[in-house]
Amino acid sequence: MKFKNTILTLVLICTFSGLTESCSDTDCPLNNVVRCYYTLYSSEQGSSITYSDTISVYAANTTLLNKYANATSFNLPMSYALQADTLTFEFRTSYGVNTANVIVSHTNTAHFVSLDCPTSFFHTITDIKHSAQTSHPTIDSIVVIKPEVNYDQTENIRIYLSNY
Repeated sequence: MKFKNTILTLVLICTFSGLTESCSDTDCPLNNVVRCYYTLYSSEQGSSITYSDTISVYAANTTLLNKYANATSFNLPMSYALQADTLTFEFRTSYGVNTANVIVSHTNTAHFVSLDCPTSFFHTITDIKHSAQTSHPTIDSIVVIKPEVNYDQTENIRIYLSNY
């Protein structure tokens, strides 16, 4: 009888210790979305503005931002497979449509926490260029404020708009 109790006790101890050791405290980030944050500024005044008309942003055949009105800032995803994102900005006003191409060059770095968490890609912006497709460009200049694009929800790129 004493032998059965000893075996039962050992089995329970081994089972309990195996259960407690197999559990891990995985520290997956709750907000694991990596996005580039853009803010709009007036090129004349140098201050933040609210663009009262609509903005749309396209990448290849994908709409990333659709007719966003009263914008002061917005965020867009970045490609983890390409080294540059080619974006088409479309600014609709009562006077018509102004478009501009923006090319954001960046490096991609896989961010791995554990097997329990999905892999994310962090980016480092290396260069940014823009060109107007219309005779009245809306984008005057673009400045990279923070080149590291990660989980932080902080301003990465500042767009200065002309005539605003």
